[in-house]
Amino acid sequence: MDEATKLPVVVTRFPMGGSCIANAGRCILIASFNEAKNHKSPDCIETVTLLANYILKSTWPTGDATLSVPPTSTRLEIFVMPICSS
Repeated sequence: MDEATKLPVVVTRFPMGGSCIANAGRCILIASFNEAKNHKSPDCIETVTLLANYILKSTWPTGDATLSVPPTSTRLEIFVMPICSS
């Protein structure tokens, strides 16, 4: 759980990398970081948390919203998986 936004966030770590997973209500965000590529854990967590919070407050995917990732010093791999309802 991210204390600032109260979003469900899971962080995994392994030697020289890891991932961050956040539930944004309409989708799940998954991002990975690799320290060998100069990615940093705090950048990954902050970017995923900010994007998840933005999605949660936006009308995406049904409205006219543009998703943008806050600038970071390195590129992160972020995957957005819509949650399907039956």
